[in-house]
Amino acid sequence: DEAKKELESAQHRAARAEAAQRATAAQHRQTLDEQEKQTLALDNAQAQLVELRTQLKNAQREAENNGVSLAASQQLVQELSGERDELRQRIKNVTAAKTALEAQYRQLEAVGQKLSGALSQMLRERDPDRAPAADVPRQAALPQNRETAKPAPLKAATAKSASAPSASPASPTPVVPAVAQKKPLQFSGKARDAKRVQIRRGIDVLVDGIPGELVDLSIGGAQAILRQAVKPNQLVRLVLLTAVGQVICKGRIVWVVFEQPDTSLSVYRTGVKFADVDQAAVENFMNDFCDKPSIQSRHSSDVA
Repeated sequence: DEAKKELESAQHRAARAEAAQRATAAQHRQTLDEQEKQTLALDNAQAQLVELRTQLKNAQREAENNGVSLAASQQLVQELSGERDELRQRIKNVTAAKTALEAQYRQLEAVGQKLSGALSQMLRERDPDRAPAADVPRQAALPQNRETAKPAPLKAATAKSASAPSASPASPTPVVPAVAQKKPLQFSGKARDAKRVQIRRGIDVLVDGIPGELVDLSIGGAQAILRQAVKPNQLVRLVLLTAVGQVICKGRIVWVVFEQPDTSLSVYRTGVKFADVDQAAVENFMNDFCDKPSIQSRHSSDVA
């Protein structure tokens, strides 16, 4: 009986040991399963970590690129601001220079008017028979058959006053002021008669490189409307433009009149007396560009 009990007890112990072994094996398998799950989770975590690192690097590079672009944009803005300030300064300088030039231009216009008036007064005092310079453009517009009244000769008036009886023996004879006190112009004397031809409008002329429009022309001189001022008694070279070349006439400025038309800028009506001219070329030019077939005659001077 005792042996039987011991056998049963051993069997019970073996059964418990086997059950414990099976439980241990089950736990081991469960542990292995958990380990595999943790391994998979670890692998996933590592993959996510690598992806996050890649995203972080990309974000850093993008931030660096954005920083470079921002710096470049700021630099460009600074450069544009500098150019804008420079342009503003240039505009201010140009405006100031324009104002100064306009003031100088007005001063030159005033001086030109004073010089023209003084020249006209000097010509009237020097030669009463000669028309004033300011009246020359108006005389050119008179009809062809109208004669300009001339004052009595100075010599006749002097002789008449000398032959009249004096009121007192001690009273002096009236004396005409000497012309030598005035500084004469180079071409102040009477010129020979020359036929003057009115030139049709729109014919260009150059006087020492100054552009203008030719008004009338003769063998002895010309009248032109210039865009810039010239000085009386100035030696000039007048160039007539033709289809085959140029006609060059050398001479001297006799008079200048400032004009201010309502529809254009100020101009200068100028009279030129020729000293060296190709007569045949000038006559051909007169025939080609004359305004009317009839030729006007100017008896006081050949300067247009």
